Amino acid sequence: MAARVRPLAGAVLAAAIGLLPGALASAQSVTIALVPGTLALAPDSVFTLELRVTQSGSAFNAFDATVGFDTAAVRFQATSPVSQQIGSLITAASCNSPFHVFTPPGGSDSVSTSVAIFCNGVSVTGPGQLYKLKFKASHVPADGWIRIRSATFYNAGVYVAPQVVPLYTSDAHVVVGTTGVGPGGAGEGFARLVAGPNPARGAVMLVLAGRAPGGGRVEIHDALGRLVRRLDVPAGLASVRWDGRDDAGRATPSGVYLVRWSSGGAVASGRVVHVP
Repeated sequence: MAARVRPLAGAVLAAAIGLLPGALASAQSVTIALVPGTLALAPDSVFTLELRVTQSGSAFNAFDATVGFDTAAVRFQATSPVSQQIGSLITAASCNSPFHVFTPPGGSDSVSTSVAIFCNGVSVTGPGQLYKLKFKASHVPADGWIRIRSATFYNAGVYVAPQVVPLYTSDAHVVVGTTGVGPGGAGEGFARLVAGPNPARGAVMLVLAGRAPGGGRVEIHDALGRLVRRLDVPAGLASVRWDGRDDAGRATPSGVYLVRWSSGGAVASGRVVHVP
């Protein structure tokens, strides 16, 4: 996902930290992701999503980010005061109140923020919590997303290139409620099996939505019915990642794959269009 400086908040932040045009840091990166990457929610429930630095990387003291969301699945809920949205990685390093500009959605499908640590010589590297965003799930069943649309990091006025990884979970997958037992469902176990993204290029997250005990075994078959991959899921978990490979570790070819998740006598099934 390419990072870019947005015209308004990015310009404000650049001015605030004294960014010089063309000042670039070579061979640097900040690794970020939305956490959790998969959420199964009840209608109208309120939840918090974190923008996190997932591992130690290049130092930075300011960032500018835009997060988009599917308005059919979630609605943004501002925290009061909005300064509470700043993550602990920033607040713990700040010697005073961080610089903070926040742009609420205003009827759109995204929010934007710019944050900077105004302490001489102070930078952070992560891992840690960068920012917090609160949302409310829709009141009807939905299958949607929340994603990082852009992110830019700076260190003492120098641009630091970000990485949004892992790529297959750079979008948080949001499943709200259920409308009943899906194909292959049994009893009151699984309501439905959701795959995201679908079609999937590379890895895909498989999620149980509705009343699901979690755990069990996932079996993935190709269009001819041949077993391609078995995934054992720990008890209580309602999501699992398939990396697009077979049991021997080989990349599977493009095509439609049938997924069957069984646990405690309940079964859910679905289809994934896989593109390596």
